Amino acid sequence: MELSYDKIVKVFDPDEKTAEIIKKRLSLLETAAKFFTKLKWRELLIETIVNISVDLGFGESLPQALLNAFKNAVAKTLPGMLTKS
Repeated sequence: MELSYDKIVKVFDPDEKTAEIIKKRLSLLETAAKFFTKLKWRELLIETIVNISVDLGFGESLPQALLNAFKNAVAKTLPGMLTKS
């Protein structure tokens, strides 16, 4: 995941706070690979990709209501993809 992190930082040049959030998200994804089933890990992968994209595109300026609306739309389209269990 370190290679992914380095590439993201090189290409998108996020601020320090956003870079740290991305690093934590990728670390969680790497740790989850050891404990989750393949299906649950894939769900987390998709959620991580979406979250990193939002972090890079909007940073902290994205209103929570808009993010929730997006999650609801994805949940209706792809049931079970954003569950935390």
